[in-house]
Amino acid sequence: MTPLKIRNLKHEPEHERNKLLNFIVDQAKRGTKSIGFIPRLGLEQAVETARVIVLENNDDQVGFAVTGGNRTRQKIFQVWVREDARLILHGRALVDHIDLHASKRGRMAISLWCLETLPSNLFWAALGFKECERRMRSLRHSHEQIRWVKPTIFAQRSLFAANGESLV
Repeated sequence: MTPLKIRNLKHEPEHERNKLLNFIVDQAKRGTKSIGFIPRLGLEQAVETARVIVLENNDDQVGFAVTGGNRTRQKIFQVWVREDARLILHGRALVDHIDLHASKRGRMAISLWCLETLPSNLFWAALGFKECERRMRSLRHSHEQIRWVKPTIFAQRSLFAANGESLV
């Protein structure tokens, strides 16, 4: 089994945090058309509120995620896996970590918006996300965005418990 490790940038020493933030900025520039743009200042603010994670495989940074949320819903703003490291296991590891984090906070769902023309829509569907609505990206763009939603582990367990069922 490959040793995967998730690092929350908020809990890293300053020099490590800067190194990891540089990785995110570099990778985000490469994927701007796919994941959108968050300015470095916005990323730094997200780091301070513990909403940025980096995935490592054998101490090599392979992906990252930027999240947010409210009391009931965990939002994914960006998920990126380096092009030469694109394996479903890397993307799934990031999303599973986000799900676990959201479940610990009692959030019921994970949601995100994805441009309809991106192949990553197949990834979200494969992970069990359901398309729940569409919207126009903007007046200047002709493509729609798809909103994907998936219940968290917490919500699934709550549903089973409400029905008197067990997951084991």
